[in-house]
Amino acid sequence: MNDVNLVRSAYNKRQVRQHKRHSVLEAVLNTFIGFFVSLLAGYYLYAHFDMHTHRGIMIVTTAFTVLSVVRSYYTRRFFNWMHERGYL
Repeated sequence: MNDVNLVRSAYNKRQVRQHKRHSVLEAVLNTFIGFFVSLLAGYYLYAHFDMHTHRGIMIVTTAFTVLSVVRSYYTRRFFNWMHERGYL
């Protein structure tokens, strides 16, 4: 076995699949977190930009997209952390 196959073999043995129940719980929690994050961010952003301009709309849309990616990443990492410690 060459080094690349050895690394792949070790990596594949460590992978743990997420149960469907955990996936549903993660999706629901992610949706609720997203709702409240967008609600709070909306209050801040809409107060500071004139929403009748294309520039303002693009800035707000970009901000919500970035927040969504960050939220999704940290929610995924949280569930992986919980799974690794046996909480799920």
